Amino acid sequence: MSVVTWEVVSFAVQTTTSDRVTDRLFANGNMQVPVIVTIRAINSATGATHLLSAAQLQEIELIDYFSGAVLTAPWSSSRTPNDFAHTVAGTNDPVVEQPTSDIPQSVQLYVTSTRIENRVIGARLTRADSPTVWSTNSPLFNSSVTLTAIQPVIYTTSNITVGDKQTVATGNWTWSYAINVFVTEHRRDWRQENYFVTSNVHPILKADLHNFNTDTTLTNAFSMGWNRFDLNLFYFWNPGHQFSKQVGQFNRHQSLIPDAETPNLMLHVWTRDATATVQVNQQRNALCLTHMIFHNDDNWGPGFSSWNYNAWVRLYDTFGNYGDFDVKVRTSTGEDGTTELTPYLQNRNIANLNDPDSKL
Repeated sequence: MSVVTWEVVSFAVQTTTSDRVTDRLFANGNMQVPVIVTIRAINSATGATHLLSAAQLQEIELIDYFSGAVLTAPWSSSRTPNDFAHTVAGTNDPVVEQPTSDIPQSVQLYVTSTRIENRVIGARLTRADSPTVWSTNSPLFNSSVTLTAIQPVIYTTSNITVGDKQTVATGNWTWSYAINVFVTEHRRDWRQENYFVTSNVHPILKADLHNFNTDTTLTNAFSMGWNRFDLNLFYFWNPGHQFSKQVGQFNRHQSLIPDAETPNLMLHVWTRDATATVQVNQQRNALCLTHMIFHNDDNWGPGFSSWNYNAWVRLYDTFGNYGDFDVKVRTSTGEDGTTELTPYLQNRNIANLNDPDSKL
């Protein structure tokens, strides 16, 4: 089987903006903007169109237009789009199928930056079976795009809002006390309060949650404690669609106790089913903090103890800008002397934030 000799006859780069030669992105290392590379090749012997294989199209790389070097940090490119917006206007809808076999063929690459600067970008193709290299900065082809990486938004407590508490659901939980086969059952109230954290700049898209409980109904809980006899549990949830979640804690404790009137041992069983199925994430583009209060008028007995995790969250907006926050619980006393527990966010490692250096 003879090997087809082929050559490139057109090679260009373009953006997806109206002028096709410029675009902007936040210099946060997350936001990607697409750069489309178009290419046409022919059979060197016949002049007929030669379609590059998927493997050959994979050899296309984005380069610094002036140096010819492949993009490296603080700039980088990927063939895989992420969840963040791909234009400053805020849309992440794909513009071109990747790759396409139409003539000319095209591939779409996604560019990120962590430095505030302009970068002029071209493309190159290296043939895997020969030393031949085609570039969009060459005597044959002259094509480039200019990308401008701009100051990212750094989120702190000064540009987010923790909304007022919303009582979104109430219900009952059950505790029971059994001696052998004789059972006494009691019902107590529970209440769900949600707090929604929103951005004052761009909508929140998602969050990375760190350091929380992972036990069944305690999954995503970061604090458990008491306010008098009321059990208080605090959860946080990744922003997204509203969903149902079982929360709370189930505990059963049993003991053999001598009967006061007979020589027999009696089995005593205390069951506290302080659980509930609730809805969370009722507000879009927000971090949902849930406070569950299981009311009681007595001690909870063995199996319950206070704990707190050093929970923290990284909040991302739709463009990949982010901020890091510790998630904590504050104790306050109201005018009527009652104690209230409230979740809040605190800035985390502000001095260590990756604040890009400006080169513009």
